[in-house]
Amino acid sequence: MQFLLSLPDHFKLYTGYDYPPEDREYGGEKGQPRPYATVDEHKQSNKHAKSGTMENEFVQWRTTRDNELKAPKLLHQSLQVNLLGGRFPTASGEQPALLTVPVQLPEDFQNGVHGMKVKL
Repeated sequence: MQFLLSLPDHFKLYTGYDYPPEDREYGGEKGQPRPYATVDEHKQSNKHAKSGTMENEFVQWRTTRDNELKAPKLLHQSLQVNLLGGRFPTASGEQPALLTVPVQLPEDFQNGVHGMKVKL
C-alpha cells in the first residue's frame, strides 16, 4: 500500500471494486461506482489508507471489520470457478457439470425430522 501511495498524485488506481455512498456523485448520477480514484484522492479520503494512518490502526480496523462480516453470498462458487482459471466445471460422461456449496443444516434436522433419524 505504501508503494501505491508513493506514486505521483495524478496516477489513477483501479481497485477492481467500488461500493459508493449514496450521496457521492459520479458521471452525473449519485451513488454510482467509479472505476478508479487518483493517488491523491486515496491519500485524502480513503478511510483505510489515507495519509497518517498507521499500520497498527489499519490492522485493528480491518480485523474488527472482517470479524463482523458474513462470507460473500457466492464465495464458494466463485472460488471453484477462479481455481479453474475462470472456466466453469465441465460435464463428465452422464454427470452434469457441478459446483459444490456448503450446506448448514438446522439442528432440528440433524436430530431427526418428523420422528425419523437422519444419517449424515
